Amino acid sequence: MPHRSQVATAAGFTALLLCLGTADAVMTRSRIILPPLAADARGTENAVLVAKNNGRSVTDILQEQGYELAAPSTPTILDRIAREPGLVRSHVLLQDNDRVAVLSWMESGEAKTYFRAIKEALHQSFSPDVRDLRDELLTATDRPPVNLLTFVDPAISEDRILFARVRERLLELHLPADKEAMLDPLLQALSK
Repeated sequence: MPHRSQVATAAGFTALLLCLGTADAVMTRSRIILPPLAADARGTENAVLVAKNNGRSVTDILQEQGYELAAPSTPTILDRIAREPGLVRSHVLLQDNDRVAVLSWMESGEAKTYFRAIKEALHQSFSPDVRDLRDELLTATDRPPVNLLTFVDPAISEDRILFARVRERLLELHLPADKEAMLDPLLQALSK
């Protein structure tokens, strides 16, 4: 009988390791498993790499919108999950010395992967008190598509939390309930 429990424990542990390895490979897209192609393997020897257009600078947009920027006192969700130091930028947005929101963003070719991982993790961890949940793709003819996840869950934060992926930019925004009216104009400005 003890032999069966040892086999079951070993099988469970192996399954757990496989799941963790798969999640790690999906999240990191390990270069060991999928090495990048050399320029000549792509068919051109003189390949020129061009960065994707992520739109205007987030900091410039915020300043044009009239926000003063301050350093946040606590890390955001993006701060906690970023693999590379310095990948995430965060600011407290102030108007007339009043906290209006906290904004974090990252620009990465992995923005879509980060967005999916955050979305899946949050959907699994929402409390029964979650409300105003929107998970959608916004499209407009004059703008790039925007993947959007927004919600209010008191178990996670007293603020409305919004995640948006635009091109290779991932945004996280925390808005107090009395400041939610500024959400649409700010999102419109950041997603051009």
